[in-house]
Amino acid sequence: MTDRSSFLATIILSTALPIVSAGTEPLRLPEVPASAPPVTLAPGVRAMTVKETESFRVLDFSFQALGRPYDSATRFQHGPGSHANRYGEVRRFFPLLHPEHGLGAVWQDQASRGIRLTWFGKDLQQSRQVWLANVERDTLVAAAIDREGRVFYFTVTAGELKPGEVRRATLFKATTEGKALGMRGLDTSKKGLNIRGFGRNSGSMAASGNRLALIFSRTMFNGHQGAIAWVFDTGTLETIKRQGQTSSHSFDNILGVDSCGRFLGMDLGDNYPRGLHLHRFDGEKRHSRVVYTFKTAHAKKPKVIHGAATPRLRGIGSCCNPYYSWSNDNATYTELGGVVETENAIVTVFAGEATEAGYALDNARARGGHLDSRNLGLVAIRKDFETVPREKGTLISREMVLSRGVSESGGFYDFGGRYRPQNNVGVVWLTAYRDKHFENASRVKLAKLPDGSLLVLWELWTVNEFVSTQMMRIDEAGRRLGPIHDLGPAIRLGRRDDPISDGKRIYLVSGREAGSQLRVLAIEWKEPDPARLTMAGN
Repeated sequence: MTDRSSFLATIILSTALPIVSAGTEPLRLPEVPASAPPVTLAPGVRAMTVKETESFRVLDFSFQALGRPYDSATRFQHGPGSHANRYGEVRRFFPLLHPEHGLGAVWQDQASRGIRLTWFGKDLQQSRQVWLANVERDTLVAAAIDREGRVFYFTVTAGELKPGEVRRATLFKATTEGKALGMRGLDTSKKGLNIRGFGRNSGSMAASGNRLALIFSRTMFNGHQGAIAWVFDTGTLETIKRQGQTSSHSFDNILGVDSCGRFLGMDLGDNYPRGLHLHRFDGEKRHSRVVYTFKTAHAKKPKVIHGAATPRLRGIGSCCNPYYSWSNDNATYTELGGVVETENAIVTVFAGEATEAGYALDNARARGGHLDSRNLGLVAIRKDFETVPREKGTLISREMVLSRGVSESGGFYDFGGRYRPQNNVGVVWLTAYRDKHFENASRVKLAKLPDGSLLVLWELWTVNEFVSTQMMRIDEAGRRLGPIHDLGPAIRLGRRDDPISDGKRIYLVSGREAGSQLRVLAIEWKEPDPARLTMAGN
């Protein structure tokens, strides 16, 4: 294992670990003139160059869709200042890569509720649509593909149920042409998946070997909301392991596979624990650690706990505006971005609120859900993090963190009036936004580039209005490898839709209701010249 000092001395120029299955060749992208109107490549397929430099080019493809895709640009218009923003959004598009069919995506028609699998081809110059079974018109929650080209997807009954009805949860398996290979109805009772309600909850799915993993959030029969992890057999679709609750409440999640074939994911919880919660698991064990935590708004009125009123909270508030030592703060002041494995670390990037000095645990600044600008933050931890003794609750071990940045200590009083110590270690702030009314990072995406460096994409927002989409390249220590690039307002990122890489390029799939379009953003980074590689300070 690389230690902290050698990690910080590394400039990443090594070959990245493959993100998709071996044998999947990089797609062949067409030549599209820069600074020109969209070019028609085939019937129903158009493309334009968004931006091109000596280092990279960004292409925007549009495909005619049969049906009504979810509109990534207009449907979820909740900025950092919105109450709805804290609860995340349902994942809408699930990108897939296949050696023969190239890039594809599983998505749900917003009109018919049918589930579609669209293949864009190995050169992104076709649009071929496949129908996937969904007779009951349930909500698509997650989808994935395995090395053998089998497509898996998970659905749950949405909306309010009539008296006596039971909410369905179904796991499907199909070919790349949509032919059914199997399905399994899952137990949604208290003893099973424990699903009483399913609204704006999200899910993530990944396949590795003969294992299929799922993380998803839901409302339980006791009225509480939380996320769980589950592992299935790809052949029989039977349960292999219930990995239990990941976080509660859980407002966002992401899941992938590491270089050893284990599942690597993360979710965002407002309590139990309060923070970004990293998970690595297989068909047997799960290892979880908090890697970043945040401030807490405390109650404005006392509460009687065990026959005694909670005392006033010292250090914040005033005699006319007191706070008390308990909380029920659902705000996380944070958006989950992504998590990737690099050569030397596991790196997560997110959007979080902090003071100018970079402190995120100042409870005096936890008011209204959005008091400071949302900036991009990074934490890099050891790849063998499970070997580090677990700290209690939301305490983070210094031995676990490799990145060098802001470290701080703090704490909060929970719903039961118990004090919960917190700390952050090695948080590297990648941006320095200061005016929350005009500068906030949102819709954060993270992906690995062919040379092992990392690409971060995000949308720049005012309090509640989108401004533009931004992009930058960094190394695993959080050092910036060049400037921030502005992709303009025409490019939009889904609130929770994730990028996928074929080892050479990065792709994001989104939708537009106008004209029934599926959009693919393709980012191609050209091989860097090591002699010209420079790193700007943070």
